[in-house]
Amino acid sequence: MNGLPEDLDFARTMLPLVSRTFAPAIDVLPEPLADPVRLSYLLCRVADTIEDAPALLPRLRNRWLVRLAGTLGDRGDTGETLADEIAIGLDQDSPEVQLSAGLPRLIRLLRATEPRISDAIVRWTRELTLGMARFVLLEEEGQDWTALGTIDDLEAYEYYVAGTVGCLLHELISIQLGQGATDGRQRRLAVSFGLGLQGTNIIQDLADDRARGWSYLPEEIALRHGTTTRRLGDIADRGAAMSAIVEMAERAGRNLDDGLEFVLILPRQAPRIRLFCLWPLLLALRTLVRIVSSEEVLERRVRIARAEVRTLTREALGACLSNAALRKLYDRERLLLAAAIQSNPI
Repeated sequence: MNGLPEDLDFARTMLPLVSRTFAPAIDVLPEPLADPVRLSYLLCRVADTIEDAPALLPRLRNRWLVRLAGTLGDRGDTGETLADEIAIGLDQDSPEVQLSAGLPRLIRLLRATEPRISDAIVRWTRELTLGMARFVLLEEEGQDWTALGTIDDLEAYEYYVAGTVGCLLHELISIQLGQGATDGRQRRLAVSFGLGLQGTNIIQDLADDRARGWSYLPEEIALRHGTTTRRLGDIADRGAAMSAIVEMAERAGRNLDDGLEFVLILPRQAPRIRLFCLWPLLLALRTLVRIVSSEEVLERRVRIARAEVRTLTREALGACLSNAALRKLYDRERLLLAAAIQSNPI
């Protein structure tokens, strides 16, 4: 990737500040692929920062997201005006706001990227951003509480914020490997890969989202288990809430299963790309185990221990060249999830 050295330094410095999971995974990628994936991730995080700013009116966040999509597609837009507005509007001292204020640096890197790579980044990040803009407006209908209504709503949301990322990764990886990004099955698996990670994030962030008046766990699922999204945190509804969370975890697990198939299709001669995909997959599975093992998820964001992260990444490193070894490692984590669900006191 071409670009000013200081802009590249900015991107490489910001990534570990805004991502615990993906920073080490991106760093393991071969260099021609690492910078475009890093840039893509950071652009998506700018959109995510706008989406997750509850102090700002939904209509303003919608307008910013639409403008961000326009900036990505307009080679004459430097992103400076939008970046200034976001920085002033958010008025916070956080890495995410620093990243958003640095949007012009990211745009310069995007413009300096090889056209077929930048075209892929623009196409999929625009779809992600416009999808987020659509869902932000739901807050105007919900006033002090907003919840997705149906599983169809959940699937649409997950596609926009994560399935698009799967498509983008599939395309960038295909370019790196000298392949065409036309394999329909591989793209479908890449979408599921993104959905599985996002499904895990939705449950993991349940308490934080509730604190800002949002539930991405749909009302349809809550009602099926005898509660509502508003009552998920109530002591009297803990059993029903955990039952709904288990359903969400099982759904995420099925998508992660497809994610494994996506990894196994990748050539063994590209171990770094395999590891990049495999690490978040295994960490998501272990996070699901932690989520369904207790009611902690109803109170705070659930994280797995750093020691677990180190062990899983090391085991993946030893298994990445063998499909049989990868399946064995994944199946072990899948059995842990099944056991945790089976023992959940719901």
